[in-house]
Amino acid sequence: MPGRPNVPMIDTQPVTELSNPLTEQLDTASPEGFARLLRQADAQIFAGWREHPSLADRECLLQMARFSERLARVFAAKDQGAVVLSGAGTSGRLAVFLAKELNRQLRVFRLPEVFSACVAGGEAALIQPVEGAEDRAAAAVEELKALLRKETKVGLFVGISAGLSAPYIAAQLESLRPNAAWAASVLGFNPLSQARATRAEADQISFADALAPWSAEPDRFFPLTPVYGPEALRGSTRLKGGTSTKMLLEVCFQLALELRGIDEERPALPEPDADPDREALVDRLRMILSEYREALESAYADVSAVGSLVKLGGNALRSAGRIYYLARGTAGRMAMLDAAECPPTFGADPGDVRAFLQEGWGSWLEDGRDLATLGKNYTIDLESFEESFLPEVSRGDLVVVPTIGPVGDRLRGLLEACHEARAKTAVVWVSPLAPKPDERPDNIDLLLHIHVPALGFRPGYFNMAETALKLVLNALTTGAHAMSGRIYGNSMIDLRLSNTKLYARSVKTIQTLLGLPAEQPAAEALHRAVFQTDTPTPEQLAAPPMEVVKLAGERRGIVPRALLIGTGKFTCSEAGRALADDPVVRRAVMRALTG
Repeated sequence: MPGRPNVPMIDTQPVTELSNPLTEQLDTASPEGFARLLRQADAQIFAGWREHPSLADRECLLQMARFSERLARVFAAKDQGAVVLSGAGTSGRLAVFLAKELNRQLRVFRLPEVFSACVAGGEAALIQPVEGAEDRAAAAVEELKALLRKETKVGLFVGISAGLSAPYIAAQLESLRPNAAWAASVLGFNPLSQARATRAEADQISFADALAPWSAEPDRFFPLTPVYGPEALRGSTRLKGGTSTKMLLEVCFQLALELRGIDEERPALPEPDADPDREALVDRLRMILSEYREALESAYADVSAVGSLVKLGGNALRSAGRIYYLARGTAGRMAMLDAAECPPTFGADPGDVRAFLQEGWGSWLEDGRDLATLGKNYTIDLESFEESFLPEVSRGDLVVVPTIGPVGDRLRGLLEACHEARAKTAVVWVSPLAPKPDERPDNIDLLLHIHVPALGFRPGYFNMAETALKLVLNALTTGAHAMSGRIYGNSMIDLRLSNTKLYARSVKTIQTLLGLPAEQPAAEALHRAVFQTDTPTPEQLAAPPMEVVKLAGERRGIVPRALLIGTGKFTCSEAGRALADDPVVRRAVMRALTG
């Protein structure tokens, strides 16, 4: 018999939206097995995906070298240099985090703090998603203009969009192109050819169209687009996407410092003009990236302990309890990022996972402002936890202290109070050395020590520790929500329809999980769930995505209901009752399809 023809596999969807074959049984894995599956998926950050170039490939390393050279030019321009990091959702929150951390490093070297950040939805989006913010092109342009300074002679705009899809970034790219002082980069994890070609609104530009003119100016365009493959949790770019975003920008920042001879602990590199192939830069990038590979391996070194943490979190959410992070410094900021991503990813209540920081909003904002005026969800200081939340802590809750180094007396005292309230308590300790007996808090249920070889590139810089901590916190909350029925296989099924990208993802998820022959019946099931009717009108069926997004608002359970409706076995009301009886959607779907 003739063999099968050697036909290359073609992705009909963007790579970041595909299902990862490694994790298709994520919802049924044991807690320890769950941690192992995440470890395998995260390893693809370096290993890559199919035939696409990854971080290990010279093609991507050369992209990073060119980006770093432009960044070094910004540093050389001093007060006339500027960098804007911009993004929506996870990408926007990371933009704010990284701008703060990188400016802090520049302060150490007594250099101008050139980084600023845009996040779709403004500062309110640091805690919870702002409906439709990713799709607002006009607001994106105004927010970017507010950061541009007339005195800038050498600028670099970095549009972060894991799927190369955000209209927010597309609008900013288009508006900036006539300004000759500025170069641009897009940071994402699909091939550039997979940039989103559709528009959120008829009068907006698509991401692909926004990229086209920049691509024709290679001296001004510095894309960073390694492909790491599908996420462990389908489409959840807070996982590999967030980790890779942080890593790429920190690596390029370090190389730019070395190109300028600023970092005295590292030897200055040769001028790139004398080395047109940039081989010295490529070799140096490989060395820096190897340190991040060690941080990734450190995060999962004690996979049994990571699994135990996941189990504690899953037990809390399954019993209608809550997960509280109590932390300080950069560990607190990482915890807050992780907590903020749970509502849009899992359709979770903002109170299900909360982070409280010893410095409060002072950990994020430089001018003494406090966003607690926006509502209870924006109270993030330890005093608020002690006064308003600690009295409600009970047996079903999990309280976690993530820390880089010693815990500190204030956090130790709160942990003891939570233990007395009969909550489960855990410490995630990141350090090169194991905690001494007298440093270990009393009466905790779990101490997870992440043994990193070094906290960061230099004293006072915690980039490696942050990366390892992020991976473990992501594992905790992803696994906890999986155990509480928020995923189906490896797909998010209770995400909130806060923008058109999530609308499209929801339709594709329904089609794929139910094995429907086309998107139309999947979209019909989704519209029926949103409009809450078994007999939708032609206008409701044909409603554009933006209208559906506005109507869906912050409602939970839309996609799980649509999945049951899409089986043809449930009315809208019956779907709601079935989910109330059993929140694990896969079981309800299987019963319907085999019934």
